Amino acid sequence: MKECSRFHDHPEQRHSILSVFFLLLTLALPLGGCGMFGGPTKLEPRSASEWYILGEKNLESKDYEEAQKAFARVLEEYTDNRLRIDALLQLADSYYANKQYIEASYQYKKFVELYPLHPAAAEAQFQVGMSNMVLMKSLDRDQSYTREAIKAFEQVINRYPDSPFVPTAKDGLEQARERLAAHEFYVGRFYFMQRDYDSAISRLTALEKSYPEMEAREEVLYMLGESYFQEENFAKASHYYSALLSSFPKSRYIITARKRLQAISSSISPRS
Repeated sequence: MKECSRFHDHPEQRHSILSVFFLLLTLALPLGGCGMFGGPTKLEPRSASEWYILGEKNLESKDYEEAQKAFARVLEEYTDNRLRIDALLQLADSYYANKQYIEASYQYKKFVELYPLHPAAAEAQFQVGMSNMVLMKSLDRDQSYTREAIKAFEQVINRYPDSPFVPTAKDGLEQARERLAAHEFYVGRFYFMQRDYDSAISRLTALEKSYPEMEAREEVLYMLGESYFQEENFAKASHYYSALLSSFPKSRYIITARKRLQAISSSISPRS
């Protein structure tokens, strides 16, 4: 019983031991990074490199929002640090990985604008195109993102002709151009069906000039011929009907085209 109550028998010894215990506990907290109850405490990074490493770890673990915060700290607080360049690209990557394509496109653009000669500039420009490709809307909607994708891929090809991203950029450019052509055809055909021939001519003429190899060229030539015919511009109508017969001798519109041409050449009232 005496052994169990030895601290009561020696108060000075108990005070000394407790003092040492609390001193060690105080010293251990900042060194060990532990709370009073054993839980780990997060120490905030204190340098650009620490923030950058944290961003990389979060990006790798797919914690994209935390990665964005870390890379943003590098950009905002360490204006003279060389890691800013990589942090900007990683910030763009984290937005892209998180499917925040508008923000990703903006950051990739900023990278190319600030560092156009950087080895990663071609990749960043390519990613501008890819971000906008994902954002492209259906044929009946505005095609601003499609146009942005076309512009971005063209810049990859023209500015960085030796880049390994050029072949894929060419593929992306073709897909985006096809989407834009399909949109213009959709709108032009809509106006044609509504008998708004002026608007149809405006759309379809630009389409035929910009995309002479498009699959829908047969129908475009027919609609242009018919639109000009209805507008009584018979010279233009004759031009497009003749182009239709020349390019598509087995066209489904061949009978109509020949009748229109015959009416024009015979000076018979075309509308009769």
